[in-house]
Amino acid sequence: MTRPGSRDLALAAASGLVLGAAFLPLGPAGSPWPGVLAWFAFVPLFGALERRVAEGTHGSWFRLGYVAGFVFFLTSTHWIALLDDVALTIGWVLAAFYLALYWGVACWGSGWLARRSGVPARWTFVTAMLIVEEARGSGDMGFPWFQPGYTQHAILPVLQLASLGGVTLVTAWMLALNAAVFSAWRTRQRSAAVWVGVLLVATLGWGAWELRARTEPAGPKIALVQGNIPGAMKWSGEHSEQIMNTFVSLSDSSARAAKPALIVWPETATGTYVLRNLPQSIQVAQLAARAGAPVYMGYAHYTFGPDGKPVVWNAAGGWNPDGSFTPYYAKRHLVPFGERVPFQWLIPALGAWDLGQAEWRPGPGPKLFPGPRAAPGEPPIAMSFLICFESIF
Repeated sequence: MTRPGSRDLALAAASGLVLGAAFLPLGPAGSPWPGVLAWFAFVPLFGALERRVAEGTHGSWFRLGYVAGFVFFLTSTHWIALLDDVALTIGWVLAAFYLALYWGVACWGSGWLARRSGVPARWTFVTAMLIVEEARGSGDMGFPWFQPGYTQHAILPVLQLASLGGVTLVTAWMLALNAAVFSAWRTRQRSAAVWVGVLLVATLGWGAWELRARTEPAGPKIALVQGNIPGAMKWSGEHSEQIMNTFVSLSDSSARAAKPALIVWPETATGTYVLRNLPQSIQVAQLAARAGAPVYMGYAHYTFGPDGKPVVWNAAGGWNPDGSFTPYYAKRHLVPFGERVPFQWLIPALGAWDLGQAEWRPGPGPKLFPGPRAAPGEPPIAMSFLICFESIF
C-alpha cells in the first residue's frame, strides 16, 4: 500500500488550513472576505486526491482526508485552547483527532465512487462529503459545527440558498464551486471557467435579488442580558448572591432604557437551582413585575423520579409579571462528555464513569412558551428554546 508523499500531504494540509482560516475573524467585523477563501479551499486536496485515485492507492485516500480534516478542525476550533484550561486544550486536540476521521472517510468514499463510476474525484467528493457531514452531525456524538457552508455566513447573497435547503445546500454549492475552480485550473479550458462564472453570477445575482425583495418586519424589543460570569465563579457556590445581583441590575437598566417585551438570561445563568431557591425565585419575580416583562433564563433544576432519587436537568423557563412561572424546558441534546457520558441508553454502566461531567438527564422533548406580543392587542407569539449546544443541530 503506497503512502501519500509529503507533497500530497502538504496539499491536503493546505486545504485544511485555508478552509479553517475561512472561519477566523480576519479583517473588520462582518467582513465577507474570509468566506471567499472557502471558494477554492479544497483545490489543493483535489489535486492530491485525484493523483492518488489514478494510482489506485486506496489507503492513501483516507490519509489525505484525515490530514486535511485534522488541520482544519485544529484551526477552526482554536478558541477551545484559548479558554485557559489544560483539560480543554487536551480536549481540543483529541476532538481534532476524532473529527478528522470523517474527512478521511469522505476522501476514501469519493475515491471509491470515482474508481467505479469514472467520474473525477473532485465531483464524487461533493456527494461523499455531504453524506459524511450529515453523519457527523447526527447521534450522541453529533458535532455539526464547522460544516463548510457556514463559512458563507457573511456573504449574504450566497447565504440565501439556506432558505431553500439549509446549510446543506450552501455546503453543496460551495463544494461544487471548488470542483469547478479545480476543473478550470487543471484543464485550462474556457468551458470549465464558464461554469465557475455561472455558479458565481447566478447564485450571487439571485441572492442579491432575494435580499432586495425582503423587508425587516417590525417586532417586539427583547433584552438579552449577559452577566459575563466566569465559569469557575458561577459553579463555586460562593458567589450566588453577587451573580444574581449582577443580572438583576443589568436587567433593570435594560428595562429602563428600552422597555423590552421580554428579558432573556443565558444558560444556567446563576449556577443555582433558582426555581427551587425561594429567595432567588422571588427576586426574579419582583424583577419581572418591575419591568412589566417576563424574565426567561436557563437554570439548573431537579425533580424526583419514581424511586425518590433526584433527576437533574439543564433547564430553562420564565417568570411572568403577574408572579406566575412557566413549566420548565429541559435540554435534549447534551454535550458529550461535558454534560453526560454518551451511549448510556446502550450501556447504562457508563453513567458511573466520572469524568467531571455534569450528568444531566436529557429532556423529554420540545416545549412551546407564550412569547411577547408583536403589537398591542395581538395574541402572544409562541416561542421555544435551544440551549447552547442544541443551537447547532
